[in-house]
Amino acid sequence: MNENMSEATTTQGADMVRSAPVFQALVTPVEMQRSYYLSVNKILRQGSLAFRKDRNLQRQMRYDPDIMGPLTMLQLSVACSEWAVQCPADLQGDEDATEQAAFIEKLLKNTPRFTDLMRHLLDALWYGRSAVNMVFGKHGETVYLRDWLPIHGDSLTMTELGQLGLKVGPRYYTQTIGGAAPDTDKINGTVIGWDSRVLPLDDEQRSTIALHTFQPQGVDFDDPYEAENAYLGRGMRDLVWYYWSLKQAALQNWATYIERYSMGIRIGNYPVGNDAAKADMESAMQNLLGDVSVLIPRNGDGTDAGYDIKILEPNGGNAEAFAKMVEYLTENIKEVILGQTGSSQAVSTGLGSSIGDQHAQTLNRQMTYVANALSETITREIVTPLYRFNFGDDGTPPQFSFSVSKPNPDEYMKAIEAFTKLGGRVSEREARKVLGLAEPEDDESVLQAPAEGGMGGMPGLDLPPMGPEGEEAPNESQTFEKDRFALSDVDLTPTEEMASAARRGLELRKKHGRGGTEVGVARARDLSNRKTLSPSTVRRMHSYFARHEVDKQGEGWGEDSAGYIAWLLWGGDPGKAWAKRKDKELDRAEGKDANAAKDDAVSRKIALLRDEGYPQDQAVAIAKSMERRGELHAKRGRKTTAAKRGRKAKASKTRRRK
Repeated sequence: MNENMSEATTTQGADMVRSAPVFQALVTPVEMQRSYYLSVNKILRQGSLAFRKDRNLQRQMRYDPDIMGPLTMLQLSVACSEWAVQCPADLQGDEDATEQAAFIEKLLKNTPRFTDLMRHLLDALWYGRSAVNMVFGKHGETVYLRDWLPIHGDSLTMTELGQLGLKVGPRYYTQTIGGAAPDTDKINGTVIGWDSRVLPLDDEQRSTIALHTFQPQGVDFDDPYEAENAYLGRGMRDLVWYYWSLKQAALQNWATYIERYSMGIRIGNYPVGNDAAKADMESAMQNLLGDVSVLIPRNGDGTDAGYDIKILEPNGGNAEAFAKMVEYLTENIKEVILGQTGSSQAVSTGLGSSIGDQHAQTLNRQMTYVANALSETITREIVTPLYRFNFGDDGTPPQFSFSVSKPNPDEYMKAIEAFTKLGGRVSEREARKVLGLAEPEDDESVLQAPAEGGMGGMPGLDLPPMGPEGEEAPNESQTFEKDRFALSDVDLTPTEEMASAARRGLELRKKHGRGGTEVGVARARDLSNRKTLSPSTVRRMHSYFARHEVDKQGEGWGEDSAGYIAWLLWGGDPGKAWAKRKDKELDRAEGKDANAAKDDAVSRKIALLRDEGYPQDQAVAIAKSMERRGELHAKRGRKTTAAKRGRKAKASKTRRRK
């Protein structure tokens, strides 16, 4: 594999001159071992230590409650965390990228048992690898994840050069369903592995497998089994195998000790030299439960006083030693899985100690590591294929991410209070997200702070808030409700002209097979049905038309062009005029005066200029100059350079043709 290295690099003493990038690994894992195991078809041997030592015992180990408990806790803590699909960092603020990310997120949320899918992929924590077989479906032009099947980690194999394979049984490669002849393609498609036949996956088959690995490790030069771990990871079962084996031995010895000595040692005394008495005592001892008994002769005068049975209680410290050993081994196993033990059992902390917080922080770091690794896998193995299927090969796919640690609401509110007192501004949307509070509906009753100096109102009572002298306090909610009514007074029902344009766009898209994204198709359906739109949707429509007005200047603009069809899907020229008018009405209804609108426009312009690389002071000066000339409102929502507009239009057209 290193034949081309001499062409790529030359070394002169301590200096290295690289003439070209290297596009392949220097060596394969097996080339870094003294010896290794390969099947005749170059398939690596199972790398798991526990699997090789005892297959049956390692299966039992997985379902030990002391392992099942913390492992399931870690899996569910990550799988049940909040997650989102977000546009890439370099496309933040790009509305097309944001809508595409929202579209992919919706597909994932509609995937059957998606939380369970994530939990199954996290079986890689134990096995080192886990996978699911994705079954895609198609509805119209949308490709989605219709179903999925779990694949056990030990059913995965890897070749010397990193080709993934699946272990398959005779039912796969000698199918005779309904008396038909075996499927020769499947027979020829499998090869001989170590303990089964293996189906090596080609590129098309591999694209249906979502593979997650945990902690891939470099191979040990002297261990011939470890090459597979470089590809498929090493799970926690190998890390706890010896501890768990020692724990089982301790439990077995403990159980034997209890069986033999828990009822004590029975001592039978009989007169010395009296064989008949000895036989009688022996018979009596055998009739007692258990087999831990001892016969001891005792001097006597031949009377009944020479007979006696005593029970010698065992030393409790001996049994306690077994218990402490089992507890010690169990703690170490849990610590390997969770990184600490304070979250799975009681620990001694002491008054004022920060040990509890340290345990919590360690668990949070462990969860964050696991969540980040799973996020990368879902982005690469699930999100990216869905993006390519629905938006084409151009563009950068969005990214899947978890939110493992959420701010403490009490601490968050104190921080907001302190920050706002210093003159800072906080996003209400972000605050609601952290606190878990939804935006109230227009006709929904709301809770609010009481009038100053008054007692406030109580939900469910008709009593108004009272002022300091017992008079009815001014109802501040009247102003609020008035503003909300003004917002709801804006008619956001599409016009018939817009509906006609959207229907025409859908017809042309079906005829020519291009034009618009799935988001645009969804918008066209709403418009054609004259469905009342939300204010945020109207804002997006206005922004869309402002961005894509430049498309009209391109060559081939007309009935069969992708840009023209996309324009119609959003309502065409009637939709553009309507969205612009409604955008202004919404500004007035939300109480935005002219000065506030100007400030918003200047702020947006500064942000765009900063994105283009202008220094802060220069960006501020340019934005204010444009505002004075009245140029900002005319270009609201559009890119600031012709180059960006050209790249955007080209990318949009390419995606629509796909």
